[in-house]
Amino acid sequence: MTLTSAQAALELDEALAATHEQLWQRLGDCGTWWTGAERVQAMSEARQALDCDLCRERSEALTPMMVSGEHDSVSNLSAEAIDLVHRLSTDPGRLSKEWASKVIESITEEAYVELATVICVQYVIDSFNRCLDLPLRDLPDAGAGIPSRVRPDGVGDVGAWVSQTVDKSLANVSRAASLVPDTEILWREVVQSHYSRGPQFADLVWDRGLSRPQVELLASTVSALNECFYCTAAHVSLLRASSEAISSEANIEKLEAGAEVEHGELLVRYAESAVRGDSDLATVREELGSELGQLGVI
Repeated sequence: MTLTSAQAALELDEALAATHEQLWQRLGDCGTWWTGAERVQAMSEARQALDCDLCRERSEALTPMMVSGEHDSVSNLSAEAIDLVHRLSTDPGRLSKEWASKVIESITEEAYVELATVICVQYVIDSFNRCLDLPLRDLPDAGAGIPSRVRPDGVGDVGAWVSQTVDKSLANVSRAASLVPDTEILWREVVQSHYSRGPQFADLVWDRGLSRPQVELLASTVSALNECFYCTAAHVSLLRASSEAISSEANIEKLEAGAEVEHGELLVRYAESAVRGDSDLATVREELGSELGQLGVI
């Protein structure tokens, strides 16, 4: 079954489409540290970043700190907030603690975490549409209200760039945005819908459009391309474990070639094309749809 219609592919998973819709609208709600209007402005900046000359020059430089200048912005946000949004959208693998500290000093760590979380959720939904060649959603309506600016209890210094919950029973990735719980829930929900799906996360064998090893291969590849050591290590470990669970063995040393996972080479090509946004994406998407079906592409 080939991917003949991107819209038909979406209809194969109505729950995912519904989750995207409600999450998208909630991104425009008034937050704890930013107004609804400011959050929507940040979302417009995230899209503008892909066409920003300064971001392009920095991404091509040996280090982004070698290139100075002003972003091609489309909002009234502060320069520090705009820089956060643009760099997170175009060059997240080279953010530094020194840079983050300067932004935090200007806008506060709570505002930093909320804005970063909004942009990360937006990135997932926008990337999903781009990968399926669907039009990007209109920006959400800005919600009314005044930010409460209330810092939650039970957060502190855990050795990260920002304060997090001190509850060590949670994995680091699960508490990264715990400084702003009302916005963090959006990130949790997008992860649940695309990946973990509640208690299914504990199962090493999945009955989905893709097998668990195929999903973990994709996650490992995307994490490596985004230069996230923590996520790469976690997903590679799960790739190995889930392969063993189905009496197979992933060749981790050949991760870039598909790790000998079924259709692995094609899945890696798809991940690389999606992250880089290159011209091969449409061709690889069609090949993937032919081999794995519409639900596999989703």
